[in-house]
Amino acid sequence: DLVFTSTEDISKIYTLGKVLGVGSFGKVVTARMIKNPEKQFAIKIIEKAKCKGREDILANEIYVL
Repeated sequence: DLVFTSTEDISKIYTLGKVLGVGSFGKVVTARMIKNPEKQFAIKIIEKAKCKGREDILANEIYVL
């Protein structure tokens, strides 16, 4: 399992692919690292605007991840 964090623009690190699922706060998409395209990942993209005023639910979502 890999947890990757960065403040860099995600589009500079990954090429995003098809949507695997959609939830309350965003979506999960397939992705490949630009520097290592043979590996495939799933990335959860959370829309900050949908979280405003619901930070407690977001915190729980992050805990589950």
